[in-house]
Amino acid sequence: MPEYNKKDGVGKSFEELDEEEMKEIIGSEEKNKKSILVCMLISGGVSAVVSLITFEVTKKLI
Repeated sequence: MPEYNKKDGVGKSFEELDEEEMKEIIGSEEKNKKSILVCMLISGGVSAVVSLITFEVTKKLI
């Protein structure tokens, strides 16, 4: 059988986790939220640049 990492909290209810495991899980959730926010900001920035370029090219063609 494979060895499972006992620190990941899989299969435990929130009450069964010790303080260190709770901090680790909450910290990883915060990192995920920040990563998603950064991806959204980059995506929005790229979209804005493409829109500006398209607008300028269209304006020059007309």
